[in-house]
Amino acid sequence: REGPVDPWARGIALSGLLCFALSFAPVYVPLAGIVPGLSGMRVPARFYAFTSFAVVYFAARGADHLLRRLSSPRARLVLAAGLAVLLAVELAPRRIAWERLPREAEMPRAYFWLRDQPDVKALIELPLGDAAQENGYLYAATIHWKPIANGTSGYTADSYLILANHIRLVPHADGFDLLRQMGFTHIVLHTGTTAVRPKVAERWEERFGSGPERRMDKVYEEEGIAIYRLIQ
Repeated sequence: REGPVDPWARGIALSGLLCFALSFAPVYVPLAGIVPGLSGMRVPARFYAFTSFAVVYFAARGADHLLRRLSSPRARLVLAAGLAVLLAVELAPRRIAWERLPREAEMPRAYFWLRDQPDVKALIELPLGDAAQENGYLYAATIHWKPIANGTSGYTADSYLILANHIRLVPHADGFDLLRQMGFTHIVLHTGTTAVRPKVAERWEERFGSGPERRMDKVYEEEGIAIYRLIQ
């Protein structure tokens, strides 16, 4: 276009390009560690909302420019209708692949047992896992409502990092000491998974459930889940 560039358009273009770059983790993550306040966005994908604003602004300007260049009212009507159809297709609702959550009656009975035990003060579910697995632990906690070490968020708590560094799959001597120091009274172990196979759980239980290294007592068991009380 002729004449000076609109400062608003220039600002929106630059901010849109910047937010587009920040919507990618390789750009956002290093900068979040050094630019104050940037980590407050928590995930880079949120910057795309600002990128979309710039895209919408320039798309509207382009549509307005095209409509002004058409002298025929019918041509403008056809163009406007075509743009409306494209917008409707873009915004049309799409089927979402939902994953059904189990109802309360379908949950393992171990969580109901935890609910009814007054000596269960705080617990950790093992093995620690990815966000999907940790969310499963959070969902199960709505049955017993006891404090748990597990969870997921945009921020990772220092206490969780300490637990993850000391307890990969199951705790050993230093892990038991750490759990007691942090106030945990029980361990919920999910066996039969790819991470904790039954033989691994059996050897661990044999070592720390009896003998000179005894650190725990098994207090509940059902298929795939065992609960242990820490010896304080």
